[in-house]
Amino acid sequence: MAKKRRKASIARRPRLAACRGGLAAGLVLAVVYAVLMMSITVWGWRGLGQGTLVVWGVAQAVLAYGVFCLYRRQRAARWGAVAAVLAMSAVFTFVPPSPFLGAALQALALAGFSLVLYDLQKVLGVPMMLPGGLIFLSVIASLLNSPLMAFVGLAFLALGSALALTRL
Repeated sequence: MAKKRRKASIARRPRLAACRGGLAAGLVLAVVYAVLMMSITVWGWRGLGQGTLVVWGVAQAVLAYGVFCLYRRQRAARWGAVAAVLAMSAVFTFVPPSPFLGAALQALALAGFSLVLYDLQKVLGVPMMLPGGLIFLSVIASLLNSPLMAFVGLAFLALGSALALTRL
């Protein structure tokens, strides 16, 4: 009697550790971006402007990978949509079609990522509402037309990302 062998699936579900690693790397880059942007504002380091743009684009791309990894693991369609929006936002960071569309897509991507963090607490069993809320508040504060609120938005982004990083 011959034993049946299971075929190895090409598209296996990724391990949760790989998804956590992608999210952690993206959150570290988000913290680095926020700290660099705040240092440009406070100390007037104008030469870092293009470098921070690269860090932010790479951070969004890595976060898109982490969220797509979670989508492949859990098969939640909203996570796949957020991963796609994050990936488009990362591309539009480098090649914006228009300033309004680039800013709107980045705001939508971060708002979606904050909702992914909220949903992630059900998977991980760790409370992620506060980091998700801080990242969502960073979106709202950065959309207001004030330098002070943009700085507060960067502070919320740094705090929310750092807090999410400690809870992953």
